[in-house]
Amino acid sequence: MVSQASQSPSQTRGKKRQSPKQKNIAKKRQRLTQESEPEPDSPTQTQKQCTFGSNVIGTLGLLSKLNLNNAHLELLKQTPFWMLIDAIKKGKLAEKACMKHDKPILSIIENYDTNDSKFLIGGKKVAITRNDIKLIFGIACGNKPIGDLNKKKSDVAFATRRGIQEARIGSKKMKDMINKILQKREESITDEDIRDVVRLICMFICLTLFFSTSGVTIAWTYVHCMEKIEEIKDYDWAQSIAETLNTSMHKFHDKPRDATGCVVALMY
Repeated sequence: MVSQASQSPSQTRGKKRQSPKQKNIAKKRQRLTQESEPEPDSPTQTQKQCTFGSNVIGTLGLLSKLNLNNAHLELLKQTPFWMLIDAIKKGKLAEKACMKHDKPILSIIENYDTNDSKFLIGGKKVAITRNDIKLIFGIACGNKPIGDLNKKKSDVAFATRRGIQEARIGSKKMKDMINKILQKREESITDEDIRDVVRLICMFICLTLFFSTSGVTIAWTYVHCMEKIEEIKDYDWAQSIAETLNTSMHKFHDKPRDATGCVVALMY
């Protein structure tokens, strides 16, 4: 391509000189054209529209903003999710490292074999098991089954205690409730307030990471399991997370964009 500096007078003489206004219009058109063209490695519009609910960023964002005291932390240490919470609180999980990439997750789900409940990755068949979930997220839990529980709102002490009017509670409601409790005057904060903050944090993690659904609310069964903080660890969270994910894979392997559950685990 010949640059303008190397053009001869006869080549440049025939060109009309642009006015400042025309130059501005040309620059604007060029900028708009560049913005409308996707970068070679950027996701397509279809991929951008695919946003799985399961992510670590939500938990990282929540915990980084909360001013928790020692009483909260001591109770959180008794939960099955403490290793994940502790890693976030100590800054061991950088936001960039926690970013979820939908494109490879879609590819993995598309290669799920329903016959043997395994993913075909790199020519090998790989299953997501209870032990995988425990290792990936550092979950410490017992063997008490969660799947057999089928709790309604009326069965859940937390819903009654906090006067929940909604049919179910979502992540925004959880964050609002946590902030409302933490903003109370110190002398008016009760032991149950402290415990409810811990319960709500655990609920938030379950909703946004482990048991993500097509909606934005959490099942009352999981809320019920948070009631006795000292016994949360007794439930088999890892098994329930793995079962929920594998059930979703069976259902949505041919429609991967609709997949639910802890799909972020597929990245690891």
